[in-house]
Amino acid sequence: MKYYGTGSSDTPNRSALGRSATTRARNGSILSLLVIATLLAGCALAAPGRGAQPPAAGIVDSSLQCSHPERQPAVRRITTQQQLQQVAAQMHGTRLAPKAPPSPSIDFNRWNILFISAGERPTAGYRLQLAEPAFTVSRRRAHLWIALKKPASDARVAAVVTMPCLLVRVPVGDYSTIEVHGLERRYQIAVEKGVPLQGK
Repeated sequence: MKYYGTGSSDTPNRSALGRSATTRARNGSILSLLVIATLLAGCALAAPGRGAQPPAAGIVDSSLQCSHPERQPAVRRITTQQQLQQVAAQMHGTRLAPKAPPSPSIDFNRWNILFISAGERPTAGYRLQLAEPAFTVSRRRAHLWIALKKPASDARVAAVVTMPCLLVRVPVGDYSTIEVHGLERRYQIAVEKGVPLQGK
């Protein structure tokens, strides 16, 4: 008499079923991870401001020969469009153009504007530019880094007094003071937190 049981002959079938269940579970886990990743990506797209980089500082205007009344280096905050027009006229007042170019339109709710003069320099060839990095914020104190470029020692430059200057914009933010570095001394400009002050 022969007996047909479920001994060793059924063992491969049970192993195959186990492997199949394990594969389905693994595939289900991968699918779940993909769904979660898609949802997270959708949330990130729905909130574009989160983790966005603040706008960088930039040069609004520059001149190699300003007609600023102060002979020493100076830093001044510009808070109104009228002040901006006056400064633009000073920056371009010595050019041969019949009139100064129109001053740029600035949103003073987004930007703090600084006029920076290097003061009188003995020859041509001096210029101001933004350093790298140009603008940082730490502990409610903003830092603007300026570089004064000098002519090379062997450069042939005109023996005329020059006054390089810059008009720089920096983003309004969570700080109460802007420190300007790169001139003969450090300058500190007080600002109201997040709101430009009105000029006098």
